[in-house]
Amino acid sequence: MKKIGLLMIMLTALLSFAFAESMVFTNSVTGADSTPITASITTAGIPVGSEITSTQITLTFGSSAYAGSWYDADLNVNGVHYPEVGWLDADVYTELNGLGPNGLTVSATSVDSDDYDDSITLALTVEVFYTPPAGTPDSASNPNPAHQTTNVPINGNLSWDFGTDTDTYDLWFGPTGSMVKVVDGAASGVSGSFAYNDLPNNTQYSWRVDTINNTSGITTTGTVWTFTTALPEGLVQIGSGSVTTLNLPLNPYYGYNYSQTIYLQSEINVSGQRIEKLYYNWNGLAAGTNTKDWTIYMGHTDKTAFSSTTDWVPFADLTAVFSGIVTLPASAGWVEIILTTPFTYNNTGNLVIAVNENTPGDDGSLAKFFGTSFATNRGLRLQNDSSAYNPASPGTGTLVAGIANIKLQFGDLPTVPSFAYNPTSLTLPIP
Repeated sequence: MKKIGLLMIMLTALLSFAFAESMVFTNSVTGADSTPITASITTAGIPVGSEITSTQITLTFGSSAYAGSWYDADLNVNGVHYPEVGWLDADVYTELNGLGPNGLTVSATSVDSDDYDDSITLALTVEVFYTPPAGTPDSASNPNPAHQTTNVPINGNLSWDFGTDTDTYDLWFGPTGSMVKVVDGAASGVSGSFAYNDLPNNTQYSWRVDTINNTSGITTTGTVWTFTTALPEGLVQIGSGSVTTLNLPLNPYYGYNYSQTIYLQSEINVSGQRIEKLYYNWNGLAAGTNTKDWTIYMGHTDKTAFSSTTDWVPFADLTAVFSGIVTLPASAGWVEIILTTPFTYNNTGNLVIAVNENTPGDDGSLAKFFGTSFATNRGLRLQNDSSAYNPASPGTGTLVAGIANIKLQFGDLPTVPSFAYNPTSLTLPIP
């Protein structure tokens, strides 16, 4: 009897998930673990009258290897407190069952487990499973552009599919944070579309389709989808990650840095132009007053990754493109560096960018550059507090499985010669 009872309970749980719908809520915050920082969500948009059947929580912060020793996090599920829960991977909680369904809160707050200020990103994902009331229209699905698509044309169409029990719909669209209703109560069908024109470049847009059942009067608030329009002509971005532990192109926590990073031809693919500006993605948690004296080199290489801790691209293959002051403010954003010597990229080899930074002193452990992780060692770096590096013989470095996020601004090659000759006399005709 006990085995049958347990089997029935498991079957009931499986059936409740099979017939339930779910909504995902996310929030992330970056900062010092000792501040502390808090990531929180509040349930919203779940159809009124729905019954919450389960909640799954995923929580990450910093590196899993240091969770519990360097830092931890407290969890609060609608008033129920769980101290120092560590990383969570779709862990099931029942505190929200039968409540709401909207206006319920889940939050995670950093806990400093050592005596150091560690920069972490606290990322919270909460999936709420619920059974909707009868007559609830399905959410719209299959968005095009797909959620979080980048490099989307500035002229185009939104499209989506309708589900069952949908009679009419509203469409919300606009720059992220400023959506407005652009379609109100239009008749639905199998699918829908909306044309847009002349959007600004490099701008994130959000859109949402709310589906309506006219008989029950129930509206299902749709998922918010986003896309980012294409960069302006000549601007190439490589890397969009939020990793701050790669320490490329340099680590502001040290006084002296040297690094090389490889960017692939397939990621650039620009012919017949030269690189005139370079941008790095800075988190701005402190000003880089002691990380300002840079020399930047560029070169072509057939390497796709570094094979060892001494596998530097030879200095003879590098060209100095910038030497001067780089201003790193106490605010997040892309830091622009105008090259004093533009670099003509051949679009056949891969691009290596080397950065030599030699300002004495450091800017603490919080300020970092954002990067993107890869499976291969695309970076090689050195850092110390005692003396500057010689790029011609850097020594043994540290391999890095990733890249610093960058933007490259390309421009046309000069159309005038780089030399001139003014004759004192000229005989015509010229033979």
